[in-house]
Amino acid sequence: MRLWHHPPKIVVWATQDKPKYFIWQKETHHIMTYHHWRFDTGWWRLRRLWRDYYKVTTDTGLLALISHDLLTDTWYMEKLYD
Repeated sequence: MRLWHHPPKIVVWATQDKPKYFIWQKETHHIMTYHHWRFDTGWWRLRRLWRDYYKVTTDTGLLALISHDLLTDTWYMEKLYD
């Protein structure tokens, strides 16, 4: 398993906030299945975190955890399972 202290940004194509595919290491990975959950620390905190997390499997055989920062509209590769 690879877990990054500062997760790398990735490009994700999504429809209706559901990820369809992403590019990782110059290769396109179509998402086959996913499990979704939302994390929100709350607006009253000094540093709010508001993210959607997706544990995904892809057509290329990857099992990964990707996240979508809803405050900045940025996607990240959080974990990659080997």
